[in-house]
Amino acid sequence: MNLPDFVSIGTVFNESMSEHPSTKSCQLSGSGLFSAGGIATWQHNIALIAELPPKQATEPTWIRPKVDNDLLRVYFVRELSFPRTVFDTPDYKKSHGKQSYPASFGIASYYSSEKAQPLSAPKKNYLNIDLLTIEKLFTTLSSTIPFHIGTMLHEKQVYLCSALDRKNARLVTLNPSSQMLQPAHLSRLVNHITNILAIFPHITQIQNLFRNHQFQLWEQMAYLASFGPKIVVVRNEPHQYWVYDKVSDLRWEVPWYPIENPKLVGCGNAFGGGFSAGYALTSDPVLATLYGAISASFAAQSHSPIDLFETYHPLAQARLAKLTQFVQPA
Repeated sequence: MNLPDFVSIGTVFNESMSEHPSTKSCQLSGSGLFSAGGIATWQHNIALIAELPPKQATEPTWIRPKVDNDLLRVYFVRELSFPRTVFDTPDYKKSHGKQSYPASFGIASYYSSEKAQPLSAPKKNYLNIDLLTIEKLFTTLSSTIPFHIGTMLHEKQVYLCSALDRKNARLVTLNPSSQMLQPAHLSRLVNHITNILAIFPHITQIQNLFRNHQFQLWEQMAYLASFGPKIVVVRNEPHQYWVYDKVSDLRWEVPWYPIENPKLVGCGNAFGGGFSAGYALTSDPVLATLYGAISASFAAQSHSPIDLFETYHPLAQARLAKLTQFVQPA
């Protein structure tokens, strides 16, 4: 099996499913698929670690993605358990104040996109592995492989950031959970996002994080970057993005690509995936933001994140060229 060029980590769930067993239809959604779809707008050969919600663990959910085997490989996750030893460490106790053992999750078998397969296959087809095993799964990957972590529960994002830091991964991007950016967690952020490349809070998240401080938006972004991220992009779909590059200490405003009647669900994670792909291609924070904005525009007009895997690439390039004209330094 060839190693992936990109890794996306996030949730996958079924929004609607026919109860008739012969129909086997579903509407897939989730941060993992939107993130991987955002990457797929520009790049192929993606590995997706996809977390399934516990309530769906036994439902007869079917997947019929319109993707090729060389485009996406999926590792389904259920009952993914955190090793207790992780939460007995001094760092974790210092961050959380007390022991906390999050609920379990899972990893299911490798899914080949060549055939539709039920997620509720017999248990013997699934591998019950924990996060430590996920770490080992990618031990052979280079530290320059981009990892994008989509919106997930706070504890999982914290663990994954730490796990990737231990692997010296240097191209980690993050769509933070709202819980991660609570004011009560402000002093602890430095323990969680020290070595990630970029973080993508929504405007409401960063305003909430600093609601007890008299910072302007650019000051808030610079302060958040002081905890580690080299790049902070504040999202405000469907209006604009604010970009702060800590290395150059420069700021830009990037507009939203206009879409009629946009569907905003999933746009943030599609942006994150697109940014990850764009940065891998250009090493430029502004161009990467433009790539992310175009991925988000396709998510805003899609019926499903699966549609992102069929993006017409000449159209993506045309949108990129058009939007580039409207970037402004701040």
